[in-house]
Formats: sequence, structure tokens, C-alpha cells
Amino acid sequence: MRIDDGAEWLCLTCKAITLYLPDAPTREQVLKAWEAYKGACPRDRLKLVKNVEMLDFEPLESPAQPDALNPYLASQDERRDEGITVWDEGPECCWSLNVQGVVLPEAMPSASFCRVWFPEDVDDEVVYRLAIALADGIPFLSGDAGYTCMFDPSKKAYAFNHIYAWAKRYLGLDVDDLNATLPVVLRAIKGANWLTLVGNDLWERLAEEAGGPPRFDPPVTAEQRQFGWVIRAGEHPVLADRNRREFPEAYVAVERALLPIKIQSHPEFAGRFEEEGATMAWLRRLVEPENW
Repeated sequence: MRIDDGAEWLCLTCKAITLYLPDAPTREQVLKAWEAYKGACPRDRLKLVKNVEMLDFEPLESPAQPDALNPYLASQDERRDEGITVWDEGPECCWSLNVQGVVLPEAMPSASFCRVWFPEDVDDEVVYRLAIALADGIPFLSGDAGYTCMFDPSKKAYAFNHIYAWAKRYLGLDVDDLNATLPVVLRAIKGANWLTLVGNDLWERLAEEAGGPPRFDPPVTAEQRQFGWVIRAGEHPVLADRNRREFPEAYVAVERALLPIKIQSHPEFAGRFEEEGATMAWLRRLVEPENW
């Protein structure tokens, strides 16, 4: 799905993986994410690279070489807001890796992040295998993968008016604005998606508060990896179209199991979400669909 604003895109839906990281990513962690990403991304799509100190992307020379990213990571361990982006130069839905440390205004504590965008035709197993590789490579708090929204940040409020309408119709579509979410996922989880990743610390807390680790019935599976668990709600991500009376039952099963560690508050998303004060109603849509 896509909305254009004149000749430019405004917002659209894509598949993505988002991992929330407990601290600024180190050089070693960036390289771990890069190795995992290289294992999934076609070689001819490893085209451009940029770190936070560069004004624009430049060609990524010899991406197959182990030291391909070294020239761009010299300052990675020196500042919290360092990061790197690898991009295939594609329009909108594309192959892209972004590992980024975050500093919010007034020194507000926040998670950092690792995000991968995928083209529309990516195989779901590729997404799943990359999520597994990342869960083995980088310490993380939580994360998710499935259908989500991309938007033009310069027109955020306008874009979120359309995203609100999509979210009303498609219960399986994730709504995301990292600026709003990063401060609230340090000690809790945003919610369920097709893939839901729960870091080891949150998993232990979940087991304590729920009286034991969660147990899932097919088609939901949970797999333990080095830095946490990867929960898969069915073979493929779903949009769950309300107009067709579809309901993401597997997502709901995951959401219910994670309620003891789910966030209890969240800043309002932009546009219609803020106007209606509807962000928390959306975040609880899987367990309280009548309120959304």
C-alpha cells in the first residue's frame, strides 16, 4: 500500500525488522549486524554506505571483504550517536541496514536501534533467518518483524493521518515512529508482530511475573537464541483485513502471553493518532479490539 503526495511518496507499507538495543551499538556489534545482513542481502544490492559524519552516501567498495566497513566505523565507540546505514539505492521499499545510537533531547534515556528494510518481493524465510542471525549477534531488549509503515519524516503529521486509516483496517500492520518508541522500550515490550523478539532480561522478567515461561500452541513457535527469544506467529506475516473479517489469532496469542511486560504508556503518534488520543488504543488493539 502506498500514498503519494504529488510526485513524491508520503507513506507506504513494507516488511522490516526492528531491534531495540540497550545501549549505543559498539563497533563489534555493528560488524555482527553487518555479517548477518550480508548473509541475507543479495550481493548486488550492497551498494552504498553512510555514517553519521558523512553528508551523503558513497559507493561501498568490495562489500564481500571482511574489512569493507572499517573505514566508516573509526568513531563508532567514541560517541553515543554514531551509526551506519547500508542502502541498495532503491526507491522506498528496498534493502537497507541501519544500526544507530540515539541521543534524545534533554538527555532522556532511550534505546538505540538496528533496523532492516526489505523490498516487497522478499521471501519471508529470508526475513526470519535474518532475525535469527541478529538475535545471535547483537544484545537486544526486544524487537519485531512483519508489515510496518514507512513515512516521509518531513510530512509526518500528514502521513500519519493515512497510517491511522490503514491501522484501523489492518490489525496486523505495525505502526512505528522510533522517536516516540525508543524511550519507552528500555524496560517493556511494544507488542506482538509476526516475529516478536524478547531479549533475555525481559524474558526472565516475563517468566517471573507470569509464574513461568510462556508456552505456545501451533502455529506459534518460540526459539531461544544467544541474546533472547524469537517468537514466530505463523508461517507468514498477515495484514488481517477487518473488511474481510480477518483476525490475527496467532498475533493475539503472542500478545496475551507478553502482557506482563508490555508497555503501559506511549507518546502519541502524530496526525490523527494525536488528535484522537488513540495511540494506546492502537497498541492494545490485539487484546481489546473493541476499543480500537
